[in-house]
Amino acid sequence: MAVVDLEEYRRLQNAISAMERVLAASPHGASSMFATGIQNAKRELEKLEYEIKQEQEKIQAERAAAVAEAIQQEATLTESERGIFADFLKKEYFTKQDMPRVDSFYKQTWDKLTEGGKDAISHRVWEGIRHGEAKFSELLENIKEKEAERVHKQLTDSTIGVNTLAQIPETDRKDFIGAYEGGKKEEAYQILNRQSFTNNVSLNATHVIKSQNVQDGREADSKAIVAAAIASTPEKINQKDSANPPSMAELDLDSINLKDMKIADGTTQANLPRSDKPASRSL
Repeated sequence: MAVVDLEEYRRLQNAISAMERVLAASPHGASSMFATGIQNAKRELEKLEYEIKQEQEKIQAERAAAVAEAIQQEATLTESERGIFADFLKKEYFTKQDMPRVDSFYKQTWDKLTEGGKDAISHRVWEGIRHGEAKFSELLENIKEKEAERVHKQLTDSTIGVNTLAQIPETDRKDFIGAYEGGKKEEAYQILNRQSFTNNVSLNATHVIKSQNVQDGREADSKAIVAAAIASTPEKINQKDSANPPSMAELDLDSINLKDMKIADGTTQANLPRSDKPASRSL
């Protein structure tokens, strides 16, 4: 899926701002050239805005379909539990504020989930840890109990395999298994605070709602901000610059990259080059 290059948007915005400042202070002979350049740059912004909206709609549709499919797989959940599960799938990770609700879900609903559903919820718990929301030992009791049980099973059940947990040093694995099997829960929770577990537990949800969809959502949020700014920012710049236009001596023409920009006359379209860096296309 194509990704709009937000750096390209900012570059165009800055170029428009600079050219409008030049236009405000330029002699009449240069006005038409800069006006045409500004028009072309704004057309580029309109194209970016269209791409942003198209991508947002596609991402939202894909994620809605994925959530619906995931809910269908959780046949044992009640209607209320499905609603909570769907809300959780929309999150990149759980924050401190989410924890009471998540803990209640672990207590009442966790054991009803398929393995895919557990993957999805567990992934968001550990992503919260990786984002600094809490250490493992600071999580609420039901979350700690179920997650420690799950890690132990993944480390000891040969039919499951350890996956990324294989990256955890043998010493850390033995320490955790020894404490857990010895009934020393609090010690086991402290061991799960170690960076080796934070870095490797539940990295990728095998559930249909994968971390990649979360990344799409994050980029869509960024694009929404840019899309909202496109309509208003140039006008704000116009108002500011028209109120206090600079002199030609005050302008930093280098910031416009005039040597690389073909400013059109009244009969020729201006070519506003894109940045040398190609737009990111990986999602």
